[in-house]
Amino acid sequence: MADTVTEIFYEEVDQVDDSDPGHPITTRVIVPRVVERPMTADEIAQREADALEVAARAAAAEQADADRQAAIDHARGLGFTDAMIAAMWPGLGLVT
Repeated sequence: MADTVTEIFYEEVDQVDDSDPGHPITTRVIVPRVVERPMTADEIAQREADALEVAARAAAAEQADADRQAAIDHARGLGFTDAMIAAMWPGLGLVT
């Protein structure tokens, strides 16, 4: 990732049409201005914190999936059928 930020600003400017001599037409238009600048230290720190949060959420989701599968495997090991597991623990999301 580049340590730059692209920002778009919009500003109003006067656009003059002087194709008819002696009768210029001035129109107010909105023009986009694109500026690329280096990221500030705060923006870099925030980007890194966001990446760590995404990684932590992904790890938590993987752990939740592993815990869910372990609970299903344990119940099956005790002799419960998938239908019984689905009825007793609907939160496991076991579809029969």
